[in-house]
Amino acid sequence: MGTGIALDLGSSGFRAEAVDLSQGEVMAGAFSTCHQLPGKNVIDHILFSLTYGQDLAHRIIIKTVNRLIEMVADAREVELLAVCGNPIQLGLLTNGEIRDLAFSPDAMMRKGIAMPSRDERVMDARKLGFAARCNILVPPAIKAEVGADGIAMIMKSGMLHEPLAIGIDFGTNAEMALTQGSRILVGSAAAYQPGHAGRSRGYL
Repeated sequence: MGTGIALDLGSSGFRAEAVDLSQGEVMAGAFSTCHQLPGKNVIDHILFSLTYGQDLAHRIIIKTVNRLIEMVADAREVELLAVCGNPIQLGLLTNGEIRDLAFSPDAMMRKGIAMPSRDERVMDARKLGFAARCNILVPPAIKAEVGADGIAMIMKSGMLHEPLAIGIDFGTNAEMALTQGSRILVGSAAAYQPGHAGRSRGYL
């Protein structure tokens, strides 16, 4: 097996790591010092997309990720991409529906916006605009509140094997998970600054 790329799309920046798929070792990494869309949080990113077009937002993000990949690997040798991020960042990356994250259910009905599926997907990276010719693995989200970054935290931390555990992914957008036996409670909130704080929650 050759090279894989692990992508983390944060609300304040992106990170890419080249992974030796045969050894499971990280070979190189690169990150952006800021998010490439204007604004300081996910609400700003949605507003930009609704104002100037989601296709533009998608192209900006893909261009940034391609530059990061070029810094850590030869795109022609990449055999697999895997990405994590909150539902808004993944929606912008894949050019999927994000308007349900901006409008209330009543407004969605008036505008004819259907609730999208955020199940796991395997997509053709080339069709999304990536330089790499391979598949991209997109993990699922928990409802609209907790995305693949929260899922990754739960799976990789080992907290599922503990009788009682709390995991926190604290960034511009923060996720928390509480596991007790077979029960998992998750929630997320804007965490950039007090003036932008909000609360939402979902359940597995």
